[in-house]
Amino acid sequence: MPSDTKEPQSLPLVTETTAMPSDTKEPQSLPLVTETTVMPSDTQGPHSLSVATESTVVPSDTQRPQSLPLVTETTVVPSDTQGPHSLSVATESTVVPSDTQRPHSLSLRQYKHTNLQFYTTQERPSTSTPRPSLCDVTPRSGGEEFVFLYPTNKVPSDSHLDLLLASNETGSLTLRGLRGFVCLNYTYTTGSKRIEVPQSLQLSKEAIENKAIQVITSNDVTLHAMYHDPSTIDGFFVLPVRDLSDTYVIPSFDKNGIFKTFIGVTAVRDSTTIQIKLHTDQVYFYDGNAYNDRQTLTIHLNALEAFELTHTGDVTGTLVKSNYPIAVQAGSQCSSVPVDVGTCNHLQEMVPPVSRLGSIYIVPPLVSTQAYFVRVIAAYPMTVVDTKISDHSEMSGFILSEVGDFRNIEVNSPEILFINSSHPVLVAHYAEGLGRSEPAMTVIPSVHQFRLDYDITVSDRPGFDNYLSIIIPTNNINDIRINRVNLTSHGYFNVHNGTYDLLSYIHSSVEVKVVPGVYHVYTEPRTTEFGLIVYGVSNGNAYEYPGGL
Repeated sequence: MPSDTKEPQSLPLVTETTAMPSDTKEPQSLPLVTETTVMPSDTQGPHSLSVATESTVVPSDTQRPQSLPLVTETTVVPSDTQGPHSLSVATESTVVPSDTQRPHSLSLRQYKHTNLQFYTTQERPSTSTPRPSLCDVTPRSGGEEFVFLYPTNKVPSDSHLDLLLASNETGSLTLRGLRGFVCLNYTYTTGSKRIEVPQSLQLSKEAIENKAIQVITSNDVTLHAMYHDPSTIDGFFVLPVRDLSDTYVIPSFDKNGIFKTFIGVTAVRDSTTIQIKLHTDQVYFYDGNAYNDRQTLTIHLNALEAFELTHTGDVTGTLVKSNYPIAVQAGSQCSSVPVDVGTCNHLQEMVPPVSRLGSIYIVPPLVSTQAYFVRVIAAYPMTVVDTKISDHSEMSGFILSEVGDFRNIEVNSPEILFINSSHPVLVAHYAEGLGRSEPAMTVIPSVHQFRLDYDITVSDRPGFDNYLSIIIPTNNINDIRINRVNLTSHGYFNVHNGTYDLLSYIHSSVEVKVVPGVYHVYTEPRTTEFGLIVYGVSNGNAYEYPGGL
């Protein structure tokens, strides 16, 4: 070790060669475990950076970060580059040119995905020379692209967001964040893959942040996400970019105590203007301004920027519109269902756009021993809604006069609820947190979103009984196959039947108990479309999410 070099307090080395030139300030803790990491002189590193290497060279006059994990093969950070506040890297090659300040919004390439064009951004504003993007990835033919965010949560320092990938073929995945300073590359075989999103990508303040998460896969996959902390849990279906659009109505719920409700928006293209028309009974304050019910907050984002609105009131029915497609997530950091009854749980969903909503819904009883209730939220004015519970002869109806108006429907027994509306609506299911478990929330797929088959992953969180709820025409129950096995050979299952004479619907909800793992669910012959919800309950917790939307 050359002279005039300050020793680190702790420096475990798993390496073949380590050289540290003189006049270099050492980190407090630097675990090294990978292949090559070079950080030239006069470079200010990020406040948090993860590293692991076999050969590590740190030139002179370089200020080192306080913490540096890298799981990578080659990382080069040239001189005079200001790093982000948090940086976790796992990639094959990352290059940051010299004399460049990190952009507020990323840049320089344009690609096409189905019928939409997306950009990875321009600086806003920029006084530096343009540079190539980090961890540059291009959506691949036959693959998928996902863009979403990791919202602020009940226990930020001890929260986790796991991605649950299901695929019927071998492929590769890149997870990219912080404009490429987080770059994780994975391969997966036929089956499932669980990936933990770095905590550095969790939103941390009510402001525009460069923390959108982009996932690119080499083939067609299904992606779900599971949030969990020491006391709460919930999951959501991650919509691919091709299914995003520009208009959304928000499902949420009243929060408990000091916690907040939230709406998170993520741009997939530069120069995106987002208007959030609040539907709430409490004043919202942002950037020195007050916003009341039906007033509009306008936000401007570039590609892969995210903004999270957190509020003390229920924001169900809030209308979100934009000039380009965006990703929208919503929920509550911790809510009791019914309000202020029992313990609270984290509620979260990725919201489908209005263009993907329907008018006919069949809502299953997801936990047969518990009551549940449903929110029907208007996406269009003057929406007439009819409802019917299972085989009961009586029907009820109501009118939602304005966009964002909603009605709660409580079902006090394990029965199917039929919903028929004159215009598309969003339907959210809330499992009540009474008895065995805490509450949970999911978006219900409309009948027109039913599929011929699903690939899904059931989480391996300990202590849960996990179920698939299959909504299917009663005459086709025996056609169901789960990993090539029919229901009678599968084990435990329970059936709830319902009839909606007005539409000649005779459907059943089939509740199938499953263990953690990956499942291919379909019918044989493959002629019947059906809906699928995944859910789990434990002694004091619950989660639920749609198999697809």
